[in-house]
Amino acid sequence: MNDDEHLLIIPSSKPGYLSVDQVFVTEYITHGHRRHIFLSNSAQCPLHTYKNDTGPWPCRKCQMNSSQYDVDMICPECNNELFCPLEFATFSANLFDIEQYYGYPETPEIDVFSDILIRNMFRTKCLRTSPFLIMIITLLMILILSIIIGFLKFSKRLASKNEPFIKGFRYLDLIKQGQSWFGGLVSIVLLVLLAFAIKFSYSYHYLYPIENQHLLNENSCSTNLHLNAKFESNLQYLTKPYGQFEEIFRLLDSQEFLMNIELINTTFHCGQLFINSHNPVFCYTREFNLYASTNLSSHKVPISLKLQGKGIIEAMRIGFIGSEIHQMNNYVQKVNFSKVFNYTNRTISMQMVHSIDLQLTKIINITEGLTDSDLTIYSGLWSMIFHFDLDRLFVETHQEFDKDSTKISLKFFETSFFIQNRQKPIARSPEIIFSTILFICMCLDLVCTIFLLIKLWLKPILKLMIIKVSSSNCWFYQFIDGDKSNISIEMENLKTEIDILKKTIKTLTTNEPVIRRYKRKVSV
Repeated sequence: MNDDEHLLIIPSSKPGYLSVDQVFVTEYITHGHRRHIFLSNSAQCPLHTYKNDTGPWPCRKCQMNSSQYDVDMICPECNNELFCPLEFATFSANLFDIEQYYGYPETPEIDVFSDILIRNMFRTKCLRTSPFLIMIITLLMILILSIIIGFLKFSKRLASKNEPFIKGFRYLDLIKQGQSWFGGLVSIVLLVLLAFAIKFSYSYHYLYPIENQHLLNENSCSTNLHLNAKFESNLQYLTKPYGQFEEIFRLLDSQEFLMNIELINTTFHCGQLFINSHNPVFCYTREFNLYASTNLSSHKVPISLKLQGKGIIEAMRIGFIGSEIHQMNNYVQKVNFSKVFNYTNRTISMQMVHSIDLQLTKIINITEGLTDSDLTIYSGLWSMIFHFDLDRLFVETHQEFDKDSTKISLKFFETSFFIQNRQKPIARSPEIIFSTILFICMCLDLVCTIFLLIKLWLKPILKLMIIKVSSSNCWFYQFIDGDKSNISIEMENLKTEIDILKKTIKTLTTNEPVIRRYKRKVSV
């Protein structure tokens, strides 16, 4: 019986069911009293709730320590996260934030291109892309080939066939200026290293700005490759006039936002949601989630959400989407940001007005040109941070609410400063070309110095040791003294040609002009 002495009769429901209050009849009884009788209509307890006794009271929300065996008596076992409370779900695809801005990385310790080039050429972490390891393998192959050529020189049958290869290797000799076939073989190793240096310099030139980092091949273990960019970050006050940032600021202020609201695991429907927006509100429900969206007319006008009735909201997501804007060398990035409001084992409170503040901060990325003809690019982006009281927004799940509506107020405010990020190339085209040429010359001079030390120090010491141990006819002595042996072979060939020429002169003694002509050749 209520305060007006009206008798209210609610039929009991069996375990696992609750009595519904949508259908009822009214009967008049004696002494002016009315009797409100709810029809015997019951419904099964909603998912993630339970009722283990008979009575007219509503179903209770499942708790973490509930047993999960009997569907009708207590909480059902949750096998699908879409039909379970958040604390029972092992995984939920809805509970994640979307962060758009991650900031620029720190400038690497090595920011000089010549040092970066040398470090990359002599790194040893990856065999497939390490120039130094490939050069060592090539050098071992060259040494084996030189030993084979050295042994073939002592074979009378194969010595003549070996001469074209030796002459060809001499044409490749960059160290002794075409005088040594071994220098030509070593020059091949040097050319391999120089090819890697040119390839790295060419690819490094295009690793700017940081947006081009997708050009790095992640499957080629190129972990030591650096971006051709160094970065600076600082805070600047929003003081007028804005100067060089005036256009990008204007474009950021004109960017329109689409606000998306998602109520997760809730019993509310679209008819119970009211949004004070000047633009149309689009709303729909899917399973136990409610989705609503509306365009914001301004970045400063607050938005309020009102939920009429009693219900459960276990989590809430608020997100913003904005389209990108291009104008000359100014570019406003698209906005795709969302934040999930969730507290384990708690639901959103339905007893008070909740205030959520959204802090907006401008981020300006300045990208200097790679060449003198390139324009400086100004890229703008909004950084969004929510401020709210988690303990006031969420309450324990077993608490009951007196009010049948709640209001969530979303306020916007912009900070008095902006974040300025600047990136510029570590090395431009002239510096990369000049440093690569210097590296090539340095490698060539280094190898020439090694050959000079071998000729002046190592070779005489080996000769002295071999002479004391064995005679000068030893094959190893002749292999080390290969240049002199080549000269002796050429001298013998020249003597043979002179003998043939003398015999020809004797046969032509009857012809004086011919004799004179041959004598001139002999004198020469």
